[in-house]
Amino acid sequence: MSLIGKVLNYNSQTVDVSRSFTYNGKLLKQENISVKNSRIDTLNIIADAIDSLSFEYIIKRDNGYFDGERRKIPVIKQGVKETKGLFEVLNGDTTARLKFDPALGAITFHAENSVLPALMEETQKLRDYKYLCNEQLASKLKGLLSERRIKKFLGEEFKYGKNITEVIKKLQENRKSTGTWGW
Repeated sequence: MSLIGKVLNYNSQTVDVSRSFTYNGKLLKQENISVKNSRIDTLNIIADAIDSLSFEYIIKRDNGYFDGERRKIPVIKQGVKETKGLFEVLNGDTTARLKFDPALGAITFHAENSVLPALMEETQKLRDYKYLCNEQLASKLKGLLSERRIKKFLGEEFKYGKNITEVIKKLQENRKSTGTWGW
């Protein structure tokens, strides 16, 4: 990735500053520079195999003035998280034999006396999904409407009515003048 640091001088005279780039607590670049209007610095980084990165860009003047920014950026593993599962309905005296592929790693077994907890868990995943293209917005809306219906059936409070309104608004904003949606 390319890190960008920017210094803006709002004075009429050129200013001398000490500028530094720090990556994960390690000083990578430091030098004295003169800035008349602005200065843009770029530093190329290859992310380590860790869960987050920390960057600092700092300027200091000899009169004690300093300014800077610190940014923490999560490192997200490339690809898509995939889960593989099986859903069985056990009515009365039922036996189910389950086989799992050991190469896929650890398994979680979950049993409920009703389908509603499983549906609620799925609606939560849709509600918390971070991507917002039209397909995901439509799925998120379906999940929110399902959750609202389940909560009503259970006599529980539904706290995400505002989210329904926001998703509908985004879908309406994305609609073309012909009344269709596209990429």
